[in-house]
Amino acid sequence: MKRIIYIGTYKLPDDGARTCSLAGVNKMNFIIELLNKSGYVVDIYSATPLTDLKGNPFFVGARREDLPDGYNRLFQAPSLKVKNKFLEKLNIVIAKLWYLWTLLFLPKNSILLVYHMLHFIDVYNLLKRVRNFDYILEVEEIYTNIVKSNFSSKKEMKYLLQFNKYIYVSETMRKEIGKPGIVIYGNYNRKMLLPQKEKSSLIRLLYSGTIDKIRGAFLAVHTMHYLPDNYILNITGMGDTKDLKKLQEEINALNKLKGRDCCHFLGKLLDKDYERLLSQTDIALNTQIDGIYSKFLFPSKLINYLRYGLQVVTTPGESIVASCFYEVVHVTEGYNPSDIAKTIMSCDIDINTRGLDVLEKYHNQAIYEIRKMLE
Repeated sequence: MKRIIYIGTYKLPDDGARTCSLAGVNKMNFIIELLNKSGYVVDIYSATPLTDLKGNPFFVGARREDLPDGYNRLFQAPSLKVKNKFLEKLNIVIAKLWYLWTLLFLPKNSILLVYHMLHFIDVYNLLKRVRNFDYILEVEEIYTNIVKSNFSSKKEMKYLLQFNKYIYVSETMRKEIGKPGIVIYGNYNRKMLLPQKEKSSLIRLLYSGTIDKIRGAFLAVHTMHYLPDNYILNITGMGDTKDLKKLQEEINALNKLKGRDCCHFLGKLLDKDYERLLSQTDIALNTQIDGIYSKFLFPSKLINYLRYGLQVVTTPGESIVASCFYEVVHVTEGYNPSDIAKTIMSCDIDINTRGLDVLEKYHNQAIYEIRKMLE
């Protein structure tokens, strides 16, 4: 089998010392599966930092680990334990040097699948000047549209337009970049054996993801004010300390007003605990706020919800409305908490079989498209 290099933020399921987006890892695993089915083994190059957890060493060197499948491999960059902003920035410098050192000496016919990360644009720009590899860019976000950065939007877009092959997160992203490529919204692998839910008189809602003012956790909490007492909301994810504190304050105020614990923040869950939570959820929420963020970025967690046969309520982001999944999710009329609550109350809680069927269809299509791109 031929080998392909996949550069992204990744960790193994049992690696509790590092933290990164579970949704991101889940999608990378799906793309790795597609590459394997196309005749390639995958070497993953990742710079996932050590978290500031008790028991973590202050520094670990670069290491190679074999994936459980026995033939794909993971190469992790050296990392400091991230305790503050200074160490976070130093870690990025270490990662850049490691990427340059390891990637510069790859064989000349190497194929590099690069997950777009703003921190490493200068690394890839330099690499493209000196090594004529076959590059594929995976574009999940246009970062300067949603976060403050020293990079200008013009500089980021110039970089994004340098490639010839692309994997896009959404159809709207493909139109924005304006160059040919394939669209993979998330991990299309449906759960073959859907878990049996515990019987309950309550309807259990779930919001998962990054906790900030953009991605909608606060909007999910506000929605609970408009729902009857048989609804409960679980929230899981990670974020900045100030955002987590603000979220907990709003949850406490909601529970006090309602006179019961109708909303719980569960923090960042281990993979197995998150899967257990999904298996006991009735309706999953994607409560993005309105704005340019929701225009291009398709939330891969939405696909993950469908994999578990869940009913999904989502605000009407353009990337979702323009996607092939629009017909199998419940889209709200607007972005107000009352609009979202109205849509939630209109949902049944049966298994979303239509969503499972769409996943199977686009799984087969993704295999065909990625093979054709690599020909």
